[in-house]
Amino acid sequence: MFQVLDELVTPLTTHISQLLAQPADGTDDALTHGESKKGYLNLLSSIMTSKLQGVFLSERTYLHRYFCWLSLIALPVLVGNKGQLEGLLEMMERVVVDLTDPPGQRSALQFLARCVNVWAVPSPDGAPQALPGFERFIYERLIPATFRVLSLPEFNTKDGQVMMVREPFSPMNRNPSVLTSHKVSYEIASFYQTVAKARGQETLDFFVSAFLPSQGWPQEMALDFVTKLRDLDSKAFKKYFTDIVRAAHGGS
Repeated sequence: MFQVLDELVTPLTTHISQLLAQPADGTDDALTHGESKKGYLNLLSSIMTSKLQGVFLSERTYLHRYFCWLSLIALPVLVGNKGQLEGLLEMMERVVVDLTDPPGQRSALQFLARCVNVWAVPSPDGAPQALPGFERFIYERLIPATFRVLSLPEFNTKDGQVMMVREPFSPMNRNPSVLTSHKVSYEIASFYQTVAKARGQETLDFFVSAFLPSQGWPQEMALDFVTKLRDLDSKAFKKYFTDIVRAAHGGS
């Protein structure tokens, strides 16, 4: 199974990335895009739940043979999926901020949370991480992207349960202008808790000292957020997160 996936992941990722970059031409095309994307996200999830994440970091060599002046030359060529992982993660980031597809958003967030659990947890013996620098991608790309979900200009028409948010998402903003689904906000809350459990105090410091102030959050509210992030269980934090978003926008 590992070998099959090892050879499948990169070409499939390239195909899906190209497919999603093209605008859908009509209903049938849109359905094809949607089903292909759903199947791809399901495959990624299955790889992680089956603990086959090494597929994404694989590196292997093969001998490229060719003739030069009637002599057979063989050169080792490095191939594998590790070099394409950044592109895959960036595609997941784009899926996360696509409000036209809430199920896809949730699947991408769940996949990224699993990535955090396997690649962002420091080794207890101080050994190098399997994916060095992944925590920077979390802080510089993924957390800002998830906050942008709460401030995109599109309306979500696929979920009956919605809450009002506006750009930028901050407790000091009171005029709602955007709709997004509760289910996606729950998944975002879960993602934040996954990161906090994986990285510990580093994540709390990032939120309270850097990220939340940059989003216009007063210090007291930022401190309350990280305290709840650290102390509440999953269900309670999801409710808290949804409540503060609702309260930030007039209680709608």
